[in-house]
Amino acid sequence: ASPIRIIRPLTEYPRRQLIDYLESRSQQYCTDHTNLDTTYTRNRIRHELIPRLQQTWPDIRSEMTEFARELGALDELLESVARRWTGAHAVQKHRTFEAALDDLNALDEPLLSYVIRQLIADTLGDLRRIDEVHVAMIADLAAAGSTGASLDLPRGLIVRRGYKSLCFEIGQRKVLTPGSDAAAKVHPETPQPLAAKELAVPGETRWGTWTFEATVLEGKDIWEELVDLSGNLRIPEFDEPPTDPHERMRVFIRQLRGIDPEAVEYLDFDRIAGETLSVRGRVPGDRFTPLGAPGQTKLKEFFIRRKVPRSERDAVPLIVAGDRVLVVARLGVSDDVALTEDTRRILKISATAQDR
Repeated sequence: ASPIRIIRPLTEYPRRQLIDYLESRSQQYCTDHTNLDTTYTRNRIRHELIPRLQQTWPDIRSEMTEFARELGALDELLESVARRWTGAHAVQKHRTFEAALDDLNALDEPLLSYVIRQLIADTLGDLRRIDEVHVAMIADLAAAGSTGASLDLPRGLIVRRGYKSLCFEIGQRKVLTPGSDAAAKVHPETPQPLAAKELAVPGETRWGTWTFEATVLEGKDIWEELVDLSGNLRIPEFDEPPTDPHERMRVFIRQLRGIDPEAVEYLDFDRIAGETLSVRGRVPGDRFTPLGAPGQTKLKEFFIRRKVPRSERDAVPLIVAGDRVLVVARLGVSDDVALTEDTRRILKISATAQDR
């Protein structure tokens, strides 16, 4: 064994404190000059961004360290749960590991990723050259792949989808003639996503099995819409529509929250600023600002929180303006175009879907 003991990283201690400690003991130390080069993102964060943040958030370093420690503990917990899961559900045959598709697809997404990593580690011995893209590909194969489909991944890892199970093994990459029956079986064609289609405003738009009807409401139409939504019930404390437009919108928003119609979304039409609206499926990089959220989130993470199965996400229609996702059909409207008391024109979008 080496006589040199290396302890790293000492993230809990400020750099100045470490240097003072070494100098107090006349201990020589080395400084990696690349750590001072701000052309690297990590160094710009360390030397430029964090000092600026410390001006208004003095404890940022210690709190980030504590947060990292908590994330590390959570990571260890999920790894432990994944090991127990594979021990109870995965079947080993020599260097091959199999897990039932029903068991895998019943897992919540964060745990599913850890279970897939554990199955890979059990097969290969470790996770070298395996990254999040490969894990996501395997999860997609489990959720929506065709029987007989397979993935050829780094280090000879082959993941095959059987009728009832997912198999992890080490093998030779198959070279198949394009167009052959074998190639079609192993790499079946995936359905092409529906092309984006401009949303008629006002009007009706069909996209796949979905039909969208867009209507612009303003003035007295807004109050009539609310009465209609309320089932022609009398709106509390009002015999007639409020004359003040701000008050009218406050009542509309309050009543709408109580009704929460599933297949209808209401947007502030003026906040769309005359942009062309389209309906399409999700694409890589999509982000969404849920109603009331402080900022954007990845659409994938929104789907996870709303428990939308992975196999169904590509079929969820989105109403977009350019790159902005304004509506996730039947799941919500973006906070960027939410109604406020200053709203004067409302875009009402109704969505209906026919069973295939």
